[in-house]
Amino acid sequence: MNFEDDDKIARILANSTMGGADDARRQMLEEWAGKSPANRAVYNDALRGGLTGGLEVDPAREKAAIARKIRRRSIRRTLSWSIPAAAASIALLLMLLPVGRVESVPEGIAPGSRVAILELGDGRQVRLDTLQRPLIEQDGASASLSGQGQLVYLPAEKAQDARITNKLYVPRGGEYRVMLGDGTQVWLNAGSSLEYPLTFDGGERRVRLSGEGYFEVTPNDLMPFIVETGDQVLTVLGTRFNVSAYAEDGVTITTLCEGSVEVEALTGGGQALLVPGQQAQLHNGGAGFTIAAVDAREFTLWKDGVFIFDERGLGQAMQDIARWYDITVDMGDIATHDIVFKGNLPKYEDLDKLLGMIEKIAPARFYMRGGVLHVDMEQ
Repeated sequence: MNFEDDDKIARILANSTMGGADDARRQMLEEWAGKSPANRAVYNDALRGGLTGGLEVDPAREKAAIARKIRRRSIRRTLSWSIPAAAASIALLLMLLPVGRVESVPEGIAPGSRVAILELGDGRQVRLDTLQRPLIEQDGASASLSGQGQLVYLPAEKAQDARITNKLYVPRGGEYRVMLGDGTQVWLNAGSSLEYPLTFDGGERRVRLSGEGYFEVTPNDLMPFIVETGDQVLTVLGTRFNVSAYAEDGVTITTLCEGSVEVEALTGGGQALLVPGQQAQLHNGGAGFTIAAVDAREFTLWKDGVFIFDERGLGQAMQDIARWYDITVDMGDIATHDIVFKGNLPKYEDLDKLLGMIEKIAPARFYMRGGVLHVDMEQ
């Protein structure tokens, strides 16, 4: 069913709630309702007194409410398919969701971009997105900026002091990519940081992550790669994985794409060995891991420009959106509702358009007041 069909059914159903449908139209509604449980639920809700509420039913508002509910159920069923490639996901979504925007949210709130601040070993800070010189030199080592917005550390001509570290900060509303001295590549999400030595020495490669990062680790059997977060230590030899460790989320999530990793809780000493397609969750201050099988791509496509919300709570999704657009979100009373939705959304849309897409697949309404994005239940 396309959106024109949705509008036709919604118009007939709205008229039916006020006794305005003849026998032929009532038969059409019965046949439509019998096609799926979702259709039947919309039909029954409407006949119980309308979806807009109130003692007097406004035909235009009732038709719009019914059409939104039909579209939301249809989209939710369609988006429950397995995830294809990122580009195909976006194409599918844009076919399903006509271009629209939330009128109560100002236009021009742009998505994040490649923004980062590099703190050098001597404490100096360099903003990479405005740096005029493409080469950064320090303590005999050097790093360059590639045309793709990536910081690349060049092999040093002589051994460096492993105690000298750099720290890469990615603010809210940013993302960045770095290639470390051993060839390991790390993608950092908004509101994240990575601390690492100029050169790896001493039998291990140890870095410290805050926020979220996707890692492609260069294999080295003699020098394991170790990622520290606030609550866990992760050890690998060479692999691909994603770690999300935002303090405000209250949980560290490790998702393995390839190879194997061992995770250890800093509190209580709990350990787990992951294989590809597994995910470990450790709640802040917890001693043990929860292990589950997942589609690892759902937790890594953020680096390729796609938000993946697979049965995610609306509150969790809004945390990701708040970091990416660098905004403050007030969930209000809706935070107490267990609203779960599923869909793939493009990260590089302006905020008003992205929220317009979400309104079509979740029972939520958005508006901006005093610089804060407010979220309410759909009425």
